[in-house]
Amino acid sequence: SKLINNALSGAESLRQRLEELLDLARFSRGAVKLNIQPIDTSGLLALIAERYQPALEKKRQQLEICIPPKLPQLEADPSRLEQVLLNLLSNAGKYSPENTIITYKASIKNGSILVEVKDHGIGITPEDQRGLFMPYHRGQQDRQVYPGIGLGLAVAKQIVEAHGGKIWVESQRGKGSTFKLTLPIGDTASEV
Repeated sequence: SKLINNALSGAESLRQRLEELLDLARFSRGAVKLNIQPIDTSGLLALIAERYQPALEKKRQQLEICIPPKLPQLEADPSRLEQVLLNLLSNAGKYSPENTIITYKASIKNGSILVEVKDHGIGITPEDQRGLFMPYHRGQQDRQVYPGIGLGLAVAKQIVEAHGGKIWVESQRGKGSTFKLTLPIGDTASEV
């Protein structure tokens, strides 16, 4: 029934928020141990896209995937990278209207893997961009329309930086947003 589905959805949302809170606490006290291993970068990125497809189909959105088949291997924690990229894809779907295309692509740039997630949402003002990766930051319109407490991007930043990478956003109000992250190729990830 609708009531049961709503309860299940609410419980899952609460579980996710609690997990994000715990993650932030672990990072802040240096208690996160990354499971660093050699990974098939192209394979992992494609698998993440596959896992996210059903959520997009519900909103009649399309995922444009541009992932070269033989990207260099990364030394990284695959489950943590999946956590980051699913967060970015989920946000892109959430903030984009129905019947739009979300672009998910990867390339090699300056000795790193560059991953980009582009949406066609409302965009992010320069003021909101400044605090976007800080815990509990929510844009004004974001707070009014979407539930949650604004931890996903803060956790994503911690994970990417623990891998020796960077994460940022490029956005214009009314023209969508592109979230970008870089991960260094080779054995350069740090253990936190």
